[in-house]
Amino acid sequence: MTDGVSRCAHYAFGPNRLHMCGPDANREVLAYLNEGVADGGLTHLLAQFKTLFPYLETIAHANRVDDVFDPRVVEAYWLGNKLLDSIQPQTFYRHLTDNLQLKKHLAPHTFNALENKLNSHPAPHHNFHVFNVWKRTGHVQEEHTLESMDQCRISWGKVIAVDGPFLTVERQPLMIGSPPKKGETPRGGVALPVGLQLIGKHFDEPLLFRVGKAYQHATDHHLKTPPL
Repeated sequence: MTDGVSRCAHYAFGPNRLHMCGPDANREVLAYLNEGVADGGLTHLLAQFKTLFPYLETIAHANRVDDVFDPRVVEAYWLGNKLLDSIQPQTFYRHLTDNLQLKKHLAPHTFNALENKLNSHPAPHHNFHVFNVWKRTGHVQEEHTLESMDQCRISWGKVIAVDGPFLTVERQPLMIGSPPKKGETPRGGVALPVGLQLIGKHFDEPLLFRVGKAYQHATDHHLKTPPL
């Protein structure tokens, strides 16, 4: 159980730190992660995530797993695995209507569009919710933007530099439209943007701002615009 709780907290901390989901308790979650402790206090905090926790319950119940923080259940929600195959469209529908109360939170046409997607047997995991429920349904209920979806989703990245407490991560940002296939030249010979993310110590934003400003002064990337 403790491995699953700790892993879940590691995934949940990032979006929670950005106020994407969960209670205003990122300092408490961080303290648990720094101490390497996964006890009843941490599970209580995670149970207050109004979107995350019902998904864990649904996945666990459908697979007859007693512990909602079983590592397999946690992996299924955040990354996806075979446990999701056990969840039928009817079960997923009840999860959306009964557990998340989406009929109350979404406009009728928005919920109908979401309901129609269940016919294709989607996997009920984190990224499905981010990309298909465009209104944030946690403690803060507001419309998603492309930026907030990009911040909340689970995606791949490549660490290209480590400088003390800072990581430079190269990643493909979430964009509207399709990037060129490997080997193709983008229209006009202009390369598509690649996301560059600076990561530092928690709650040390002033230093990150200074690093970002120094990077901007040393490059001209922010002055370039794609052809329209």
